[in-house]
Amino acid sequence: MKELIEQLGLNGTLLAAIVQFIVLLVLLKAVAYKPILKALDERKKSIDESLANAETQRTEAQSLHAQQLDAIQKAKTEAQDIIQRATKISEDRAKEIHEESLVEANRIKKAALEEIEIEKKKALVAIREEVTTLALLAAGKVLGKAITGKDQEDMVKDFIAKVDQVQ
Repeated sequence: MKELIEQLGLNGTLLAAIVQFIVLLVLLKAVAYKPILKALDERKKSIDESLANAETQRTEAQSLHAQQLDAIQKAKTEAQDIIQRATKISEDRAKEIHEESLVEANRIKKAALEEIEIEKKKALVAIREEVTTLALLAAGKVLGKAITGKDQEDMVKDFIAKVDQVQ
């Protein structure tokens, strides 16, 4: 074997280095390679779990986003409904107030017309009495005598009857 080593041009130091290298590889495989592979596998599993969690969270976030958009849309719809109802109520109330004011205005107008009619009748009665009194005084001066209460009463009735016929 020594001859073989010499023919190949190998010396003992090189051979010892090769043997040491092989022993080192075996030791590294037994001591370091397995723990490194185990650490790499654990890291891969951790990354896979993180990716799965990220995907789950993304899906949940999309779901929550969709729910929020739905809630916002519902709130907008409800707000529109409330605005429409409030507008209708206010329009109805405005119409009621307008109708009530028309009724009240008509009532006031009717009451005023009735009061005017009553005052007109009172004024006509007062005018008749004044005219009658003046007519009796004038008749008394024309006749040259004093008119008695009975004569005055008869003349007033006669005059009022004539005035009523004129109207």
